[in-house]
Amino acid sequence: AMAVPFGIDMVVSVIYCWVNGLPQLLPVNTLTSLVVLLAGGHLGARYLFRPIHRFLKTGQDFASIERPLTQLPLRSAMWVMWLYLPLLLFRVVVPLLFNITPPEVPEPTWLDAILTVVVQAIFIFVVVYFLVSDYLERLCHFLFDHHGVNLGLFFGRFASKVVVALGFTAIGPLSLIAGEIFSYSGDRLIREVAVDLLASAFGLIVVLYWVSRSLTRPLARLDIGIGKVAEGDLGVRLPVTSNEEIGELTSRFNQMVEGLRERQRIRETFGKYVSESVASQLLQQAGDGRLSGETRLATLMFTDIAGFTTLSERLHPDTLIALLNEYLEVVVEPIERH
Repeated sequence: AMAVPFGIDMVVSVIYCWVNGLPQLLPVNTLTSLVVLLAGGHLGARYLFRPIHRFLKTGQDFASIERPLTQLPLRSAMWVMWLYLPLLLFRVVVPLLFNITPPEVPEPTWLDAILTVVVQAIFIFVVVYFLVSDYLERLCHFLFDHHGVNLGLFFGRFASKVVVALGFTAIGPLSLIAGEIFSYSGDRLIREVAVDLLASAFGLIVVLYWVSRSLTRPLARLDIGIGKVAEGDLGVRLPVTSNEEIGELTSRFNQMVEGLRERQRIRETFGKYVSESVASQLLQQAGDGRLSGETRLATLMFTDIAGFTTLSERLHPDTLIALLNEYLEVVVEPIERH
């Protein structure tokens, strides 16, 4: 996931070199991108994944990796952005600052240079954040399936994710184009806008695809779980795969289902000693926080088994219980019917 920015940077470089007729720049951009984004991203991925890798090897102390796990998207995005920022400065700002732009390369204005650096750096941050969020979803599913653990620490905000994703996709490309309208004219303006439009179209496809995956898949899984519970399946337990409100909601869903399972176990246990209607009423009253007496008109029937005391002293407990169950299966049905 953290290697994807290298591919994005190469696509943007190809678009820029193709529109401006500068194929000689492509080898230099490729080399710098390989060293900074691919190698640096690899080192960052190994560093950030180290505590999780340790847990996968030992299977111990999941609590110690919950925070690194939930912060994986944010820390990965920050790591790649801080790698990409110096690379952009080296390509765009340094030649302009020291007046060393090659003659064949069109020199940008300061406004265009600053906007290019800021927008591309934020774009890479957004892409990596949602890429790694999608990876985190699969990783948490794996941890749930193989280690039986779930996230219990949440610090993200679903609304913030949506605002950042949609806000950037709307404002970023417009900012670049506005800066170029104020900076250039004629053929130069057409070329610069063409680069931005092509790069923005590619970027929008990438961002929207990964944003939709990382935001909708946990919701879809939660919807399926709710549907199963509605059908009476109380064996459902969902993996918590996101670090914001959706993950917290999934965790509470698991707690709710566990409570329903416990209630069902109590009902079944009561049902072995009293009728189903009485068990249901007792549970309903207990759910109100009180279990009080009340006056009712009722019919009672007391029965006895001849010689039961002697039988209970001589029979093995398992045999005695089997005898009682057989007796109750015979007498309970006609008593309830009449």
